[in-house]
Amino acid sequence: MRKTRMGSWEKLSNILSTDFGVSIMRLLPTVSIVLLTGSVLALVRYTTYYEEESDSRSRTRSKRSLRSNNVTDGGGGRGGDNTRLSDDESIPQHNHSSQNRFRRSLFSLDEEDRPPPQWRTRRLLWGDSGKCSSGSCEFFLFCWLSGGLVEKGCGGFLFACCRHNVASQVKSGIGYSPTEPPDVPEYYGPVMNDPRCGLAADNLGAQERIVGGREAGFGSFPWQAYIRVGSSRCGGSLINERHVITAGHCVARAQPHQIAVTLGDYVLNSNSEPYPPVTVGVSSIKVHPHFKFTPQADRYDVAVIKLDRKVNYLPHIRPICLPDRGSEFRGQYGWVTGWGALEPGSRLRPKTLQAVDVPVLESRACEVWHKDKGINVIIYDEMMCAGYQFGGKDSCQGDSGGPLTIQQNGRWYLIGIVSAGYSCAQRQQPGIYHRVAYTADWISHAANS
Repeated sequence: MRKTRMGSWEKLSNILSTDFGVSIMRLLPTVSIVLLTGSVLALVRYTTYYEEESDSRSRTRSKRSLRSNNVTDGGGGRGGDNTRLSDDESIPQHNHSSQNRFRRSLFSLDEEDRPPPQWRTRRLLWGDSGKCSSGSCEFFLFCWLSGGLVEKGCGGFLFACCRHNVASQVKSGIGYSPTEPPDVPEYYGPVMNDPRCGLAADNLGAQERIVGGREAGFGSFPWQAYIRVGSSRCGGSLINERHVITAGHCVARAQPHQIAVTLGDYVLNSNSEPYPPVTVGVSSIKVHPHFKFTPQADRYDVAVIKLDRKVNYLPHIRPICLPDRGSEFRGQYGWVTGWGALEPGSRLRPKTLQAVDVPVLESRACEVWHKDKGINVIIYDEMMCAGYQFGGKDSCQGDSGGPLTIQQNGRWYLIGIVSAGYSCAQRQQPGIYHRVAYTADWISHAANS
């Protein structure tokens, strides 16, 4: 779905209004009791440690003259450095046979090397980020609400390692990890298009005109893909017989076997169309190497999906063309298509493919519009905005990954991919898209290599 940005309270309000939220509210009294009990137990646990630490301190004073500069482990194991621990350093690990490894390594330090009590309290109650191989140690609910990925426990009560702004591995046979975008974008070679790209059926034009749009005619946008990722869904665009383009955030955390791509669909779950839709599986996913989840619009929000078999072109299944790298479409009108929400915040989705025309905006003007509404957003070079100053027409939740297209010289070109937005069709809050002309060479390379 399109990543619609909103404040934390608005997020929480939307969640609590669902059936799931109602269930959570019913469980709140029980959860509160559990949290209170856990906090008390954690405090008791800390108090026990503190008392043992006091006993250990008195024993340490009498033995200090016999110690070297190494840390003793109290159990016959090897000592370690007695480097003073700072607030952001992890506790030294020792090879103890005792189950109380944490306790013994903590309280076998000399008095001057022992962490202050507030440091130990933070580790016991709030967890230890040092236990996280990536991300930070956070309360699991805050992690989930902020769009992070909970990985494992980090020692605190209901705290877990939370990973932000990093996509998990993407499956094309090679592990994926995002890299920082360069000042000058890499060049991946010429853009190669299918010779049959961008041709809609002769008797079906985009005469019919998401939010503020109308139903598109059958076969008017034959490259439109309907992508199911587990229980979620996104849009996409067919670019050749084996590849579909979508938003990176739709598939960055998915495995190929979790994805099904339907082509040639018009009315979902219907047999009334002149030609039937075709559903295929996915063999691999390639997310742009600089893709990154962010609190605003995601960076380099594009991915290429390889289908597990070739599809045959039919009147309602045809590829769309990629623009030349660096092409500019500012001021021109394009068409956004998808099965997304018809109203902001609506849980209802249309069954019939919708289409709406929107103008491509100048990026700085888009930033100023958002700023006037109290929204600070940066439109990077690989992004673009499309929409109206006074709203009324826009893509919305459920349209993510879908195409923003334009017709030139008798052929249709993919110029944008639905990525993000602050609500839908609101005044001075146009939709944010991935700019395909900025990464068309990478897309072509990923689809043809």
